[in-house]
Amino acid sequence: MDSFKLACGDKVNIAVDYGCNLFSWIVGGKDVLFTPEKFVETIDEFYHGGNPILFPSVGRTWDCSGPEPVQDIYQMFGLKTKHSMPIHGILTLTEWSQIECTETPESVRVAYKLTIPEIVKELSYPYDLAMTQTYEIGPNTISMTTNITNNADKPAPFAFGYHPYFALPDTNRQGVILSLPSSSLVSLDPILLVPTGDTEPTPAEFELEPGFDYDCVYCDLTGTRATLNIGQLGRRIHIYFEDDIENLVIYAGSGTPAVCVEPWTKGLAAYSKLSKEGWEESGVINVIQPGEERVLRVKYTVEDSLIVTR
Repeated sequence: MDSFKLACGDKVNIAVDYGCNLFSWIVGGKDVLFTPEKFVETIDEFYHGGNPILFPSVGRTWDCSGPEPVQDIYQMFGLKTKHSMPIHGILTLTEWSQIECTETPESVRVAYKLTIPEIVKELSYPYDLAMTQTYEIGPNTISMTTNITNNADKPAPFAFGYHPYFALPDTNRQGVILSLPSSSLVSLDPILLVPTGDTEPTPAEFELEPGFDYDCVYCDLTGTRATLNIGQLGRRIHIYFEDDIENLVIYAGSGTPAVCVEPWTKGLAAYSKLSKEGWEESGVINVIQPGEERVLRVKYTVEDSLIVTR
């Protein structure tokens, strides 16, 4: 665990051994991120707290070539063998190492390099992508930059996202309002939780309902900032992103004092469609060419105000 503290009192912990997860972030003495106390005891909890990174897949992968869908399996066109793609990608099977760290009282810049073991490439992702993750930490702000480079001689598919668990004071969700730059909600298969191909209109702002499990995908983005307003805390959290982001995913289990506002690139359910010729031009997933580098940027900022009680 890498730990950093600024002169203003903000604190950050990065769980390097658990997918380079921005495990904890404290601003103004209050947690910005929710993480279970026993995180991570089993691999199933890998994506259940902090700010997990999703790569090179987002969401679930299904092999639909047989009579019944099979989870976590896909096949690339031109390859005889099928591969495994766990939910949200392969980072549970990889390693990170710190390659840069610059600290001042007012800021921290720290970077990490991803290592994908050869056995993981063989069984799950037969591509040679290099990836670095950089966190730049300042008062009330964390900027995240991801550099992805294709070191091989063939095009590679990839998707990317974050799964931040923004902490709420309790599970009642009183006064928790989301403002999303989106005009459409993606219709999902109720069993497979992948897009059906349909969408429906959605309001840009809404209040979270108590006792309701959210697992929603928003598309047709109209801007580059989402805002979570937590009335009880007098706190606003802004999620900034660039044009690479195609979907915002809202996840909130009814029994967890957190809500996830997740910026994702294109690629939801895409791996099940890569068995067809011409997948490189299909537009269902990002394609990175040999020697190409992609840079993805996301930023979180926190605004706190005094809470007046009567």
